[in-house]
Amino acid sequence: MHVSSSRPTPYDIGYVDLSDPEGVGVRVLAPLLAHPGGGWQVDQPVELAQDPDSPAGWAFADSRRTGTVR
Repeated sequence: MHVSSSRPTPYDIGYVDLSDPEGVGVRVLAPLLAHPGGGWQVDQPVELAQDPDSPAGWAFADSRRTGTVR
């Protein structure tokens, strides 16, 4: 996951690049769910989670806290 911290914003978003062995892929952009202890990091493992507060209905969650990596 990639996170920009160049300036404060009223939202937190991140993206994950998914690619196949040939290098063809897609970039997934989504909100970041807040978690206790805070602090997102570059290349942090994430998973998609349901988020009723997000317009899309899902967001990235910290998979280190849920114990799964997707």
